[in-house]
Amino acid sequence: MSESSNSADRYVLAVITDEGGFYLDVRRHMGSEFRTILSSTEDEIKKNLEEPELHAVLFDLDCIEGSPADGLEVLEEMRRVRGMLMRHLTIAKQSGGDIRLLKPTKFTVQTLKMVGLLNLFSTYDDLGQAFDSLR
Repeated sequence: MSESSNSADRYVLAVITDEGGFYLDVRRHMGSEFRTILSSTEDEIKKNLEEPELHAVLFDLDCIEGSPADGLEVLEEMRRVRGMLMRHLTIAKQSGGDIRLLKPTKFTVQTLKMVGLLNLFSTYDDLGQAFDSLR
């Protein structure tokens, strides 16, 4: 994405998804108020979560839903990611930002509840509400 001269004045939003169409919808909806960064791979997610100007993270939780085997993989990842989420949530809160979860599945909600993280995140079932909460 080409950056305009005032990109430093815009909020930075990392969008974690494996759906290119979803990312384009987010960019279209957010307009020029946010500088969006696509995070599709583990390396991109790690890199983008380290972005110093990061204001918010939007997780497309639909991209992790699948078979029971996928669910077990998610649980394993949650153990590993829990520390990272806590660290980045702390950093986001200290800088006046937040991390929001969009359309968490029942499985995701249960997983976050099991690892003691659910009450730390704002959750939204509607993309518009999630975006509005960032403004």
